[in-house]
Parts: sequence; structure tokens; C-alpha cells
Amino acid sequence: MKVIVTGASGFLGHALFHHLKAAGFDCLGISRRSDLNELLSVVDYSQSPVGDVLVHCAEPSNRQMVNKMDSQDISEIIENTKKLLNKPFSHVIYLSSAALYGDKAHEPRHVTDDIYVSDNYCKIKRTAELSVLKTAGTILRLGNVYGIGMSKENVISTAMQQLFLSSDIEMRTLSPVRDYIWYTDVLDAITKACILRPAGIFNIGSGIGVSVAQLIDEMQLVMNTKLRVKETTPIGEVSCQFLDIDLSMSELDWKPVVDIEHGLKIIKSHMCKESY
Repeated sequence: MKVIVTGASGFLGHALFHHLKAAGFDCLGISRRSDLNELLSVVDYSQSPVGDVLVHCAEPSNRQMVNKMDSQDISEIIENTKKLLNKPFSHVIYLSSAALYGDKAHEPRHVTDDIYVSDNYCKIKRTAELSVLKTAGTILRLGNVYGIGMSKENVISTAMQQLFLSSDIEMRTLSPVRDYIWYTDVLDAITKACILRPAGIFNIGSGIGVSVAQLIDEMQLVMNTKLRVKETTPIGEVSCQFLDIDLSMSELDWKPVVDIEHGLKIIKSHMCKESY
């Protein structure tokens, strides 16, 4: 089985490429970067060669950045994805986002729940989902993925950097609840999907909602600190999003194994090594 991984120079794509190689898969990583000899460089991902399974990780993951793009850039992303998905892969695995569920429900979100195309980011994700569903492919709606190599602009990175410097913690808001999933658990789910090739939509998360305030409390326990936490822009409305993962556990024979405490301890250890 030959697996094509697009976006193989990014956080999750790069980790997946090496994960699949280590597991014995014939894996080809595709990137728009030209400085990585282990990957095939392309101008756009519609130029990717065909294999048995495509894992499409290449779309931009920074929601704020995507929502600042103009309509031409959004259309280009959508068209290139359509061209890629029209290639004769035996199976397509698309990494989508829990953002499609919105953030106004206190219950875990199921794959049959309503979705909300509320911005450019969600428009890109939903358009690609519809194309993948036509191919009987696999859609993995991911929670908030974190781990070694993640962006330095997310909630966990922002708080951990401040904790590591033993400074007071300043966060925009503390109330939003999200589903945080350790990156190797996501890699395991994708690997299962490569083997089983299930058709349909699956949630990949921890199944647990954690607020930013709870997250920082857990970080302080891991770092053995009791720093002051300041909220700069409190929000007065519900912002809650976490996932029902029962279908994924049964159909993919998968479950998350790294809880938030363990994941944060690994990040702490990595940060300590980097400081020397």
C-alpha cells in the first residue's frame, strides 16, 4: 500500500509521514517547500502523484489567518483540493475540523449533529468534506490537536511559554471549552483509517471538554507553579465544543491513550531539554 501524505512539512503531516514510515508503510510525503530532501516538492497539491491512499493534511490550519484571506485565495485553495481529490486514489482520508460544529452546545458533538459554515475556514473544510463523501472516503473531524512541534500561537503554547518563564499568565479569555487531543493519538487514528478505509465522518478527540482555566490549572500542577492568571478579554457567552468519539472507537478500533496531564508533562520535558 502506497500512502501519499500532503502537507508533510507541517506539524501533523510531518509527524504522520514519519509515523507511517516507521510502521512499515510505503509513504510519500508531499510539500510546497523545496528545502526538505525527504519530501517531494510541488507548486500546488493538485500536482501530487497518485497512490493507494491519500491523506490530505495540507490545508492551512490557522483559522484566523484563513479568515483574513481574500476570496481569490479561498477559491484557489478549494479548487486545488478538488483537483487533488479527483485523482484516482483508491481511498481518500481528509483531515477536517470540529470547528464545523460551532461552539454553542454543552453536550458532546456527534457526527450527525448540525454543522455551521460560519467563515472561510469552515467553508474550505465543508466543501472538501462534500467532495470526499462522494468518493466514499474517510473524514476525520479533529479536535484541538497539540503536541511536540505544534504552532506557538495556540492556547497551550501561549500559556506554557509564560509558565516556563515563571511570569504571570495573561490569556485573552479563560472560559472557552475545547476538546484537546494529543497528536500521536491522532496519528494512530489516521493509521487505522489507512488500513480499514471506512467511509463516512468520524470525530477524533479525547471526548472530554476542558476550559482554558482548567487547562492552565493542569499546567500549573505539572509545572509546580502558582502564578497569577489574568483574563484580558472575558466573553459573556457560551463557547463550548467537545466531541462524541464512540463511533470512532468502535469503527476504527481506536481510542485516545494520552490524557491532558501526560501530554503536558511530555511538553514540559521537551521544553526543559530545549532550554539547555
